[in-house]
Amino acid sequence: MEDNPKRQRDMARLLVGTLALIAKILEALPLRIGFPEIGPSLTATETMKRLERVRLDLIDSQPISNHAKELLKVMILEWYGLADICGQAVHAGASQRRLDTAEHQAELIGSASDHLAEELGFPPFLE
Repeated sequence: MEDNPKRQRDMARLLVGTLALIAKILEALPLRIGFPEIGPSLTATETMKRLERVRLDLIDSQPISNHAKELLKVMILEWYGLADICGQAVHAGASQRRLDTAEHQAELIGSASDHLAEELGFPPFLE
């Protein structure tokens, strides 16, 4: 088992940063979807439940294209994957493979946000 505190911190930053990006996008939608402040009081379970409600119930009511809706849903699904790999790192060690996978998931989320911003006519979310 490889364990590296710096890798764990890097993975935590990716997880929180991409969640903040998703929250920023949700708040910029035509029908604003509020997300609680990201911090110690927001539990992993609460985050997952809120994102699942957004993905399954709230995105489809947005007055945006189906493609934009799918991009949002993909971002949330990719975030779940990132959360899972970060959870594995906590329990089984933050190996280089896990960090590489987490970075890749975060890149996919960032790329989807770029496409979504272009589709919706917003400035890029990652500036």
